[in-house]
Amino acid sequence: MNIIIVDCMSWSFAMRTEPNKCVVSSTLTSPQHNSTRRHNYNKLHKIHTAPTHRRPHRSYMFSIAVFTGSQILFITAVAVAWLFSIPHRGWHKDTHDLMQKLSDQDADSPRNDEHISAGELKRRIAKLPPVVQRFMESVLFLHIRKDTIDYDDKRTIPMAKLLRIDQEGTFLLNNKWVPFKATQEFSTRPQRAGFVWDAVMKTPCFAGFIPIHVRDAYITGMGGVMKAQLPGGISLMNMKDTQELNQGELMRWIAEAVLFPMSLLPDDSDHEVGDTKLKWTSYHGNDNAATLEFEHESCVIVVQFHFDPTTHMIHSIFAQRPRTVGKSSALTHWEGNFRAYEVHGGLLVPTEMEVGWQLEDNAPLELYFRCKNSKFIYLMSDRTRHCSEGREQAHDE
Repeated sequence: MNIIIVDCMSWSFAMRTEPNKCVVSSTLTSPQHNSTRRHNYNKLHKIHTAPTHRRPHRSYMFSIAVFTGSQILFITAVAVAWLFSIPHRGWHKDTHDLMQKLSDQDADSPRNDEHISAGELKRRIAKLPPVVQRFMESVLFLHIRKDTIDYDDKRTIPMAKLLRIDQEGTFLLNNKWVPFKATQEFSTRPQRAGFVWDAVMKTPCFAGFIPIHVRDAYITGMGGVMKAQLPGGISLMNMKDTQELNQGELMRWIAEAVLFPMSLLPDDSDHEVGDTKLKWTSYHGNDNAATLEFEHESCVIVVQFHFDPTTHMIHSIFAQRPRTVGKSSALTHWEGNFRAYEVHGGLLVPTEMEVGWQLEDNAPLELYFRCKNSKFIYLMSDRTRHCSEGREQAHDE
């Protein structure tokens, strides 16, 4: 007997042959019924079919892919962050080492005064031009009335040797004002003039911002340092110990000495200690201005100070400072402005500063730096600290 089965969609045709007979039958069946009949036929004639495996659902496969991709991204991000953190840690170590040199050098300073008497201070101030005298008396004699001081007054005034401040402001980078936060430490002695400014600038990009680490420093005996780098240690600038750089950094130290004004007071020994010289002279034709000449490590710096006629505070400074132009430098009019004086560490100091260039005669000042100072920490010669985060009160307030 021969049996032929034809399955076309849901129709089943069966033909069987018998002696002297041929019978054809057709049946309309459901797909499930056809599957059952096919299975029974295969079992009857011992026809073995390969087992069919069900394919995973697409959503299941997508979930596996997303999970695996997330793991890869996470591992990659951790690896990149770790690689980028290596130069980041090195940057902070270098900054810490520079600040430590600043502190160590000041400890070896030949000027070991822990305090200065009010009478001695008055004697030194009396040798200055009148406009500088008024400034010094206004910012230093906050807790002792100057009209009660004579040259034999033994009351003491502490002298700071280090200052640490926090700064927050904006810097002009590629014609765009970029926010920054910085920490700055100063050596306040002219014989060991120095500072370390460590800042992080946030430059905008399509994904938010890219941090740029910037370090500006001057260490006596070591010279100036100006460095900037991107994450991963990608260098943008690396300058150190050139004549032009050292002059510019010393001008910055002199300008920011308004934060520790005792340093602008010449020593009593003919205005000279070692190779450091500090000398004030009146500015001809202006009773509210004076010129300071600062000689330090073969560099001679000349800065004009302008004073407010009412408050006697320094409101601006002028100098001819080297400015980088291509691969060379050119002396350019440099100007700094000071505002918002407050009492910190027993001194009257500015909390807002801005700096800019005047590129041509009679041209407007082009600012490139604006900041607000906060959290003043003065380290005194006797190792005591004067910390000030808010405004202090003077004796006459």
